[in-house]
Amino acid sequence: MSTNNETPPAYQTKRVRRGMRADRVKAEELRRYNPAAFCDDCVHYDGKRHHCTMGYAPLHTRSEQMAQYDLTGTMAFCRFCEID
Repeated sequence: MSTNNETPPAYQTKRVRRGMRADRVKAEELRRYNPAAFCDDCVHYDGKRHHCTMGYAPLHTRSEQMAQYDLTGTMAFCRFCEID
C-alpha cells in the first residue's frame, strides 16, 4: 500500500467494448465456401463514410481480412453481418 497521498484512479464510466474475436479458418474451406462475412458485404456498412451502423469499427474489409488470414490463418467474423 502506498504511504503518500495519491488519489485512487477515477472510476471508468464508459464501457470498454471488446473487438471481434478471430476464428481459425482452414484454407480449403475458405476456397470452397468463399464466405461473405466482411464489412464490404454487410448491410450495416456505409461505404461512403466508412462507418458501421451497429457501432463497430469497420476494420474488417475484405482486403484487410485476407491480409490478416495470410499472416495468422485467422479471420474475424462479425456476428451481426447481414448480407444484401
